[in-house]
Amino acid sequence: MKIGIFSGRHDPQAERLHHQINQLAPGSCRHFALPKDDGSPAVALDETGVYWDDVNVAELDIAYLHGFSYTYPLAPDALGHIDWSVWQIDHLLEQQKSSFLLSAFTEMERHGVKLLNPAKVYLKNFAKAELLEGLRQADFPVPRMVCTNDMETTHAFIREVDGKVVWRPATGRAAWQLFRDKQREYLISTEKPPILLAEIIEGPLIRSYLIDGEPLLCLNRYPPAYILHAETLESFKAIECPEVYGELQRLAAHLSLHWGQISFVLREGCPWIYDVDVDPILGPMPDIFQERLIDGLARACLGIGQASEPLPDTPQARRTLFLRRMLFPLFEFEHMKYSNQQ
Repeated sequence: MKIGIFSGRHDPQAERLHHQINQLAPGSCRHFALPKDDGSPAVALDETGVYWDDVNVAELDIAYLHGFSYTYPLAPDALGHIDWSVWQIDHLLEQQKSSFLLSAFTEMERHGVKLLNPAKVYLKNFAKAELLEGLRQADFPVPRMVCTNDMETTHAFIREVDGKVVWRPATGRAAWQLFRDKQREYLISTEKPPILLAEIIEGPLIRSYLIDGEPLLCLNRYPPAYILHAETLESFKAIECPEVYGELQRLAAHLSLHWGQISFVLREGCPWIYDVDVDPILGPMPDIFQERLIDGLARACLGIGQASEPLPDTPQARRTLFLRRMLFPLFEFEHMKYSNQQ
């Protein structure tokens, strides 16, 4: 078995997976760095294969991609500092780079390499509004949504869903957030990029990680909460959701998703889909869940059985770089500033 990991240099998640695979099957995995702006490593395609420096990566059995993204040439990243009214040369150069890598990964697939994930999956992942609307048209349960930067359209949607609205940027990776008056006044403008608005479906928010269509881990998410002079951290608890596994497997098959995270709200046994992440970042997760996911990915790449050790029954808090007591004055100040406002 020949396995390749493609990621940025010294990426912690890629390094952990590389170590775990080689621990289970010594010498089976090799790391390949994604090209930097200076052109290293050199990547080339010809009739014999795809070469990363002097290595023909078209001879791999499995390739895991981490940190690669594809951007549409006519849709700049909504999170970037880009003037949407004019072309930007830096955006065009970045798009050409991602387009070339997409061609390289597609050629690897043509030679029989199994990619986690297939190159075509990244084409769908960039524009979240298009991805989610495509799922709705395929009869998956997706909340009512609208992608807009028009104030009249925004007010109409708010009325339609009785004011229960969350928002996120329309492209790339981002979290859903409550859509308040302040967000509406700041974000909605024809001079700013469109954002994605969605109705709030009441129920627990679940993150499900799938590998080759099989649920590897399901986590119930508990958001941060304000406590007197403090704030709790985001936490997660491992749960079983057998009633939705069939629908999640159908979704993975529809998207050709070998590996990824599906975020949904569970209501009356139905998974209402809010997001699909084809390249989940595991670093902020509690260590015990990171270990389960890295080990599960490694075993899937090697084609061996998954671990079955029980996970803790209590919620596990997300890690943080900050000492919370240092932030108590800021929490209190922010609470006082907004407590009497809408």
